[in-house]
Amino acid sequence: MEQPFVVVEFDMDYSLYRKFFKFHSNRGFLKYLSAFVYILLAVGIIGTGLLLLLCPGLRLQFYLILFLVVLGLKLLMDYGLPKLAYKNTLAAFKQTVRLFSDHFITEAHRENHSGQSTTQYTALHRAYENKEMFYLYIARGQAFLLPKAAMAEEAIEQLRNALRTHLGSRFKQVR
Repeated sequence: MEQPFVVVEFDMDYSLYRKFFKFHSNRGFLKYLSAFVYILLAVGIIGTGLLLLLCPGLRLQFYLILFLVVLGLKLLMDYGLPKLAYKNTLAAFKQTVRLFSDHFITEAHRENHSGQSTTQYTALHRAYENKEMFYLYIARGQAFLLPKAAMAEEAIEQLRNALRTHLGSRFKQVR
């Protein structure tokens, strides 16, 4: 029976989930849309505020309030939503991941239950690596997280090579 080249154990806590949420929501088109919304809001708030100061007779208060409400909603989506989703679905749990040359086995240990799954690297939708973590997507919005801090440099290199071999262009290293 094949032995794993590394066993990674870590706590899946809010800080890891927040990193996933930030990474996931700032990829591709969403990254540009988010930046565009923040720029548009900044221009709208500053422009409306200046017009109110320079032309006190104009009735632009509605637009200023509208921009502030949209800014509040955007900030809530970026910072409040991940915490709410984490509290309602995840809560902290222990995660163990055994990495093999062609697959990995994950085990989740929670207070009331535990589970295990085996996934072939070729079955992954996509995989990403940044300076802190590997994101192994099993579907478009669902991923296994592997923090590099819990792994030796040799194991990181072995996983990187396995992902390149099995996923090809579906594995990307990002900043």
